This record gives sequence, C-alpha cells and structure tokens, in this order.
Amino acid sequence: QDNRSATDQPEHFRHDNGAFAMTGVWLALGDGARAGINRLLLALGADHHIETILAPDSIETDVYRVRNGRIVVLPERHQLRPGRPVIGAEFRVTDLSLIQQRSGSIEMESPDGDQAQRDLLPPEAAHGIWLEFHRSP
Repeated sequence: QDNRSATDQPEHFRHDNGAFAMTGVWLALGDGARAGINRLLLALGADHHIETILAPDSIETDVYRVRNGRIVVLPERHQLRPGRPVIGAEFRVTDLSLIQQRSGSIEMESPDGDQAQRDLLPPEAAHGIWLEFHRSP
C-alpha cells in the first residue's frame, strides 16, 4: 500500500541500499509487555503463531503477521541496550548485492536450512539495531 503524502518527493524514497518497504520490526519485551502487545495485536486482527526465526541465532518466538509485514516479539533478554525494546527492522529490497557491496552484511540461511534471499546487518553497523534485508520476489 502506498501511503505517501502530497509533500513527499521521489528522493525521499531513493535509498542507497535499494530498500523500498519496511516489512517488519523486532521487539524484545518483558513478560508484562509481551502479554499486552499480544492482546493489542490480536484485537487489531494480527495473525499470531510461533516461528523459528534468526535474531541472529535461531530462536522460537512469537510472530504476528499484519497486512503489510510482521512483528517479531522476543524475550527481554534479547535487548541490545537495557530499556530499548526495538532491536531490529526488516526491509524489502530489489537487489541484495547492493547491501553486500555497501555494508558488510552477513548472508543468512533460513531456519529450515534453505539458502535465504536475505542479508543481516549487525547493530554495530546499523545505528544499534539489527537490519534484515529481504529480496523482493
């Protein structure tokens, strides 16, 4: 869905990394906050399931699918800095080679062992959070 405003310019959407859509966010929350976000997202119609994800190590955790992406909710111990629950973001790109050339990203395999069409940029290279880039089909 295109949600640009009338004041947006093409250069606002031209990124060196080729990203054209944010598709997910990773949150590391305590038990109380996890219960609260679970109630909220389910009330808003999100589809909830447990999924094995790479964050960056393999872990089974709560994943909520929403219309334009997903919200991954991890245990609080995954916070990169205490009190900072946002630990990652996902983006759709047209070409992963742009990420690999410019960033020193890590090519990842999916949890089921298939070679994934995704790269992961570590927090030290990405303003303190994990950035995951998926190639658009």
